Amino acid sequence: KAKRDCHYLLDKTNVGMDAMLAFNDLKRQMGMLKTPMVVQKLADFIRDTGGREPILVFAEQHRVIDQIANKMSKVRKRNGKNVVVRKFTGKQNRVEREIIKKDFQEGKIDILILNKAGNVGLNLQRASYVMFAERYWNPTDEEQAEDRSHRSGQKNPVTVYYIMVPDTIEDKVLSNIDKKRKEIEN
Repeated sequence: KAKRDCHYLLDKTNVGMDAMLAFNDLKRQMGMLKTPMVVQKLADFIRDTGGREPILVFAEQHRVIDQIANKMSKVRKRNGKNVVVRKFTGKQNRVEREIIKKDFQEGKIDILILNKAGNVGLNLQRASYVMFAERYWNPTDEEQAEDRSHRSGQKNPVTVYYIMVPDTIEDKVLSNIDKKRKEIEN
């Protein structure tokens, strides 16, 4: 469905719309179109780990973050308790973010959904799983986000999931990320 909707949007935006505006619009739309897939992958993750493993989820758009948080807060773990989901965004003040960070590190949060407000300066090594619901344009931003769990005290290998829909605008995003990553390495 996401693939079909992406092609529909691409056809629609090609008519008289600036290419960059169309590209940005499609990227935003893909975030929302992928949300059901992200929710399903997270629900599977909770089921497979028994809800014992926390996960960091990165997304750019607040509406994507809100939708994931809303749907996942209704999922139950094996013990019958609801999954504890928190958001970490620029909408919270510094004190609220410190409390969320502390609660996550103490095991009170199962899923922590972050945007770029959570990219820098956070030590969240309790998580050995990271998911990107939406890709960032800048590979350095993605690496910083991944590094939230790659910290001193991390005892497990870190697994990173990138939720992608092939044959959509995301292929162009991935191509741009790879190109930028190579330029940075050079």
